Amino acid sequence: MIILGILFGGSVVVIGAGTVLFAYQLTRVDAYPAFMEKDLAKGHSSYDETKRAFSQFVKNAFPVGSDARIAIAQITGGGFRAEKSDRPNSVALLWNRHAGPCGERYAITIEQTADGKVADVAGQLYPVCL
Repeated sequence: MIILGILFGGSVVVIGAGTVLFAYQLTRVDAYPAFMEKDLAKGHSSYDETKRAFSQFVKNAFPVGSDARIAIAQITGGGFRAEKSDRPNSVALLWNRHAGPCGERYAITIEQTADGKVADVAGQLYPVCL
């Protein structure tokens, strides 16, 4: 009888801890990198609005003609990882963010000129919700 009580009590503790951990994962939201915080942390009413805001933010923060190396260093310093892009002379920068029940994949593509300037830049957000 004592062993059954211990097993039952242990099961309750394990199930309770699992429930708390699951609830935490559903409500946890990662902070934005510092270079994005001011413009994107204010929140938007829909993912379509957030997608547009991120795209516009990228174009404003890293304008055509600016130094691509500095832009890439700032973005990777914020936690994005650099990957080879499908387009020549460009780099894809990716970052995954946990946002409650959703996951968000942020992608910035920077195309460079021969002298290291930004020739084109694009930002895209891909939300994945349960």
